[in-house]
Amino acid sequence: MQKVEKRSLYKYMKSGHLEMFLRDGTIRLGTLYEFRDEEMHGNAVGDAGEGKNTQALTAVDTEEFDLLSNDERAVFARKVFKGWDEFPDGTNLTIRMMPNSRLELYENSPDLYTFCSSLKFSESDMARMGYDSCLHIKDIDMFFYEITKSIASFVKGMTGNAVMYSDRVRPYDSEAEVPPAFIKPRAYEYQTEFRAVWSPSKEEEIKPVIIKCPDARNYCEKYKG
Repeated sequence: MQKVEKRSLYKYMKSGHLEMFLRDGTIRLGTLYEFRDEEMHGNAVGDAGEGKNTQALTAVDTEEFDLLSNDERAVFARKVFKGWDEFPDGTNLTIRMMPNSRLELYENSPDLYTFCSSLKFSESDMARMGYDSCLHIKDIDMFFYEITKSIASFVKGMTGNAVMYSDRVRPYDSEAEVPPAFIKPRAYEYQTEFRAVWSPSKEEEIKPVIIKCPDARNYCEKYKG
């Protein structure tokens, strides 16, 4: 995953929600699956493919390889096929791929609590996403430390990073191994998103939550441009 230098973040918000946060620390954490609803969020914020990704092995010409070998194609194919581990050692299972055929591995992230922000401020982008105010997060580490501490009773921990903008169908041997929760189509690249996610501590359906974290206010302010 991409590494991000320590710097400011910008959280676009409705003015009323920003004032609530500055008053008593009230803030909303969304969920990954929630943002798949483009009808509710619009196509600037919503994304029907949120948290989904496909890795693909495409044959240009006729290709053959032993499914049980250490060939990198076989290593990938074993993620796609089931039952291969039931064959005894020494078995040769030849996979033949015809020209332009493709093996695909579909990835679907588990649902996660999310907090989305931007690495740079843009008034036009803020308006495009339907917001009119911005929270300037000056100390990323401490802000998320306080948020995570306030929800520790129902999450396992936080991962935060810049979103990678890429096609959602990617070659199986891509150099960057990025979790699907941090991949978005290039059409969203203008958002320069930094995303924080938290895994729920219990395996159950999750919904957006409104929390109060007054201590997080110490590390941010209303952005005035």
